[in-house]
Amino acid sequence: MNGSFSINVRRRDTGILAALVAISSLLLILAALYAGEELKPAVLVAGLVIIIGITLIVPNWSITIAYPLTWIIWGMTIEAIGGRPERAIVALGFLGTTVMLARSGSMKLGMTKLVGWGLAIFISTFVISLYANPTAPKGAEVILSIVYRVLFFWLVMLHLRTDRDLEIAILTYIGISFVPSFINLWLGWEFGFGFIRVYETNLVVRATVERWILDLAASGNFVTVPAVFMLALLPWMRTVVQRRWLVGTTAFLFAMAFVAQLRREVMITIPVLLGVLALDKFSGVQKTASRILLAILIAFPLVIYPRFQTLQMRFHDENPRITEGTDPRVMNFVAGVSAFAESPLIGTGPGSFAKTVTPHMGWYLPSFMYSPYNVFTWAGVEAGIFAVLGLLILLYGVFHEGMKWRQHADGACAVVLRLTPAIIAQVFIWFTFGAAWELSLPFFLMGMILAAARITKEKLENPRAS
Repeated sequence: MNGSFSINVRRRDTGILAALVAISSLLLILAALYAGEELKPAVLVAGLVIIIGITLIVPNWSITIAYPLTWIIWGMTIEAIGGRPERAIVALGFLGTTVMLARSGSMKLGMTKLVGWGLAIFISTFVISLYANPTAPKGAEVILSIVYRVLFFWLVMLHLRTDRDLEIAILTYIGISFVPSFINLWLGWEFGFGFIRVYETNLVVRATVERWILDLAASGNFVTVPAVFMLALLPWMRTVVQRRWLVGTTAFLFAMAFVAQLRREVMITIPVLLGVLALDKFSGVQKTASRILLAILIAFPLVIYPRFQTLQMRFHDENPRITEGTDPRVMNFVAGVSAFAESPLIGTGPGSFAKTVTPHMGWYLPSFMYSPYNVFTWAGVEAGIFAVLGLLILLYGVFHEGMKWRQHADGACAVVLRLTPAIIAQVFIWFTFGAAWELSLPFFLMGMILAAARITKEKLENPRAS
């Protein structure tokens, strides 16, 4: 393979960073568990000051390191003590960006016109919808939430400036995914895999296991992409032992993503991602992905399904609901389409989804069923058809840029850009099966694609600088 893939960081910076991360993580976890109400604000401020220290000492790493750690550790603990993690990340990201601009003079963003138009159309439709529906509940808060995600997307593209930054992002992202995976392995071994789907067992677990551990375990739903990144490193493995170890580890991450909670979207995601890699001749892992996919397709009916009684219960109980249209996601989608038809141009206003779909679903369902399960129907209901169009333009713009430059990429850029179809497929699945706009993860991944494309382009335009 062209290009090396290794980490070369100054030892002093690594030591300082590791110490700050360890101290701040411990501080915030202890605050979430033991600090009194009067101390929690002070502890939160102290933790954020330490994160600022990381941003100032190693500015290129501020987003690369802060995001995955916040996702796994800081996110849950900051939320537990009353903070908003994504707002803290964005604020600190702007601080780091200011420092970087002051030191380097200027930086290229790498956002293409297509991506920019997609974001502009998407945001403007929500603003117009709010203006046309001024009484929409929490309209301004919804728009602010959207702006935060767009700013985070912008910061990721801005901070990932070199191959080394991408290497750190990839390896950190993969490494962090083992935290929820090992927690889920322990919980599954102790209480039975898929325990969350058994009411009685779930009550026992929640009564005996700390909440922050369960919160970390819940993030295991998202380790499918780190598993794909792990598999994408296969061409850089030099020995048979390394290759076998990497494939085995990838299989472990896929397994933990699924058996932890037996979620249907994960059951769809794994074959889809492996199928995309198997069909994509530029993925670099065609044969290996095909073999893993074939093994899964054989093992699922012969080994996995017969072994997990909870999985059998899910199929037996929930499949009829899907065909009958009484499944929460199906009901939510159908009601969303009907509600969208009432105001297809400008929508019913930001934050109005639950109120708008309620008459189409009925008034006596559990409250969670009225929340959006599909980003496209959510955007259509609240902001109209042009919001959906803006979202599709954004996805296509990122996909187009990744595909345009991936044949020219090497090193860490090649790892990211060769996964462009798989990453966009994953984002599309998240947007289809959940309110994934509330997550920062899709924007982290799309930002990585655009950053890798920009770095590759700069290398080709100025070979000496690379």
